[in-house]
Amino acid sequence: MSHYINPVLAAIDMFTKDLLTALLKKHDKKPKEIVVEVREKLMKDLVRMYTVNEPEMKNLLKLAEEQHYEEVVKALKASRTCYVALRMRSVSPLLVGQSEGPLAAIFDVGMVFDPVLGLPIIPGSSIKGAVRSFLSNLCKKDDEEQASKCRELVDQVFGSPESGVGELVFFDAYPIGVSDDGGAVSLLKADILTPHYYVGGEPVESELDAKPNPVKHVSVSEGVVFGIIAAIRSRGSRAEEVKGMIAELGKILGLGDNWVIALATFIAATLSAEGVGSRTTKGYGLLNLEGLESGAGCGP
Repeated sequence: MSHYINPVLAAIDMFTKDLLTALLKKHDKKPKEIVVEVREKLMKDLVRMYTVNEPEMKNLLKLAEEQHYEEVVKALKASRTCYVALRMRSVSPLLVGQSEGPLAAIFDVGMVFDPVLGLPIIPGSSIKGAVRSFLSNLCKKDDEEQASKCRELVDQVFGSPESGVGELVFFDAYPIGVSDDGGAVSLLKADILTPHYYVGGEPVESELDAKPNPVKHVSVSEGVVFGIIAAIRSRGSRAEEVKGMIAELGKILGLGDNWVIALATFIAATLSAEGVGSRTTKGYGLLNLEGLESGAGCGP
């Protein structure tokens, strides 16, 4: 595709122009009221611009699927790198990078976007951290010796402050489409956050001081399919050792000793049970498995 428009930057550009125009007009409204009105218009513009049936958005999703999923898988296969690739569908609102991205300064609630395509993404580091945390909790077994071995394998494979970055690389996950069954109308949806226990950025000391303050923003809709890829960092004999570690960890956790099934299950179980991103305790960030690409890029 030779030309496309970054939708989030285009929406922010419209917001800036609308805000300046509204502030320069003569009226009785206070500046704060004007900002609220223009901000709500921006939210509606974002939901409209990320409508999946719009030709521009279809092109962006196709580009993301080709360049950030299919091409990555193709390159991993060509280099004989061990990997697993999953297609996972959001089944609850998704919000990754609540204090980051170009929308954080406008809505006070941000989201991570690809800086070029303008699509919401899930950073690979967020997925890796969520999987590591989930598996660490599963390692808490009655058999302390087995629990210790389980934690040791998690640290080796997924990394820790002591063992370093670990043996796996997680790629940033891009939206590559919507599910055929009940897919999203738009990649983004209007959402609201209502902090109760912070006033002026400081925690309140009692319920009597709590002041609900609704904050409107956008989050990723349900029904958006993301391409998630994890690969073994090493090749050759070291890759075989890492496959053995993953298989052993899978065996400890009752998943058998197939490293592909084990790693894919680690990722799918984490994202479907615990989620990723912000507000996971409120049910956000959950994704269900839609499909699994054969992970044997380096051979069985």
